[in-house]
Amino acid sequence: MEKTPINLTAPDKTLVPPPVRLKFNKLPKQIQERLSRRQDGEGKGFAFKTAEVVSSYISIIIAVLWFGLLFYLTNDFLWGKFQLVIFSLISFIASYLLLFNLYKLFRWFTSGAKCCLLIT
Repeated sequence: MEKTPINLTAPDKTLVPPPVRLKFNKLPKQIQERLSRRQDGEGKGFAFKTAEVVSSYISIIIAVLWFGLLFYLTNDFLWGKFQLVIFSLISFIASYLLLFNLYKLFRWFTSGAKCCLLIT
């Protein structure tokens, strides 16, 4: 019984093609303009916001204010173990909020569709 070699260049219906990734800035100018108009509500299609940017700014401000308050509280105060644990937990939560929302803003500013999912 002789084995036949597999031809990887021939189209095979059992193989799944890899996903096609399109970047907004690499699309033709006409398509970019049409998607931008659709995002604004023109034409057939719907734009659904996938992230809120205002809440990111608020969360970043709250986290930065906490670290400012923590810096103020370290001046001329002696902390007990309970205060050290509480302030550490709050600082971990604030740092998570700060980093997560900075990442969210970075993705929003680098996104071509500005965080809208366009269904056409």
